[in-house]
Amino acid sequence: MEGRLDERITDWMDELQTRFVEPRKTFDFAPWTTYLAYDVISEMSFGRPMGFTKAGIDLFGLIKGFHDQQPIAGLMVRLHPFFNWLSKTGLAEKLLLPKPTDKSGYGRLMNARDRIMAEFEAGFREKRGSNRDKGQAFLEFFYNEEIGTKETGRLTKDAIKSEALLLLIVGSDTTSTAMQALLIGILTAPQIYDKVMRELDALPAGQIAQHDVIQKSCPYYLACVKEAIRLVPSAPTYFPRHPPPEGIELFGKYIPPVAEVAANPYFTQRDPKLYGEEGDAFRPERWLEDPVRAAAMDKYEFTFGYGSRMCLGKSLAMMELYKSPVEFLREFKITPLNRESPARLVYKGGVFWHEDFNITIEKRQ
Repeated sequence: MEGRLDERITDWMDELQTRFVEPRKTFDFAPWTTYLAYDVISEMSFGRPMGFTKAGIDLFGLIKGFHDQQPIAGLMVRLHPFFNWLSKTGLAEKLLLPKPTDKSGYGRLMNARDRIMAEFEAGFREKRGSNRDKGQAFLEFFYNEEIGTKETGRLTKDAIKSEALLLLIVGSDTTSTAMQALLIGILTAPQIYDKVMRELDALPAGQIAQHDVIQKSCPYYLACVKEAIRLVPSAPTYFPRHPPPEGIELFGKYIPPVAEVAANPYFTQRDPKLYGEEGDAFRPERWLEDPVRAAAMDKYEFTFGYGSRMCLGKSLAMMELYKSPVEFLREFKITPLNRESPARLVYKGGVFWHEDFNITIEKRQ
């Protein structure tokens, strides 16, 4: 998996170099993190990148479609009993649920998914060269005869399509938001940037730093990653759960088992009881000062969910966050147009992302 990620990072860095270094151009960096994330998740999921990085644009309007859909998607998630009832009337499907023929919203992603799956089923892996030496794509596991249900012996086509759509949605925008938050935190504080660069410049030169090497050699950078996902959790409140059958008492109030309970990490991960009075600040040192406190902060990190409801893509997302920004920082001198406020944080329907992250880049000496 790491080798395939390295290929995508290399292509991404090459495009940034070609497009924006000579001649030097100001550009919005935010979508470029999403281009990389889309190419990574499509490579892992379907066996080849979708081509966002090479195109340098929002292919098929997928990013805009996801963002445009979020207000109604967030409402449906939070009021799902009502929308479940509405679906039985037939009105929800006609008025609210996306379709691959839609020209906006999730329909754009569904259309892209259907085209990719049709190509997969037609045998594009054989046409474009086998990836078996690099590991199977996730979609191949979905089609594997050994994975199935008691009734059919394999996943149904609709179930596979749902899984494929989920991979596109959750494996792209959320990861890029974390990367944006990480770089904003580093670039807006010269003292943090200097500490990070001392670690990164000590890594082996002439190659993409490997995941295990970064983990062993860059404790301050890893603390920056933790700060970024603490302060800007990409999709807060999307991991609810039910109380136990007997219910539970919270703060003197009884919560019945039919209720849904969720902890919004945007607030819990700023709790002054754990993070101190400066909990709103990007301060990586907090993770390195006291091992006992750091263990408690790790324990109550809810960005990826918790326990059995933890995000299944966490390992891939963290590998991207450990590796991609490292290469970007090592290769380029990055200058935000507005160092005090480099980007605008947007929140819609339970999802964060950044816009107007305008920067210039030049090769580091």
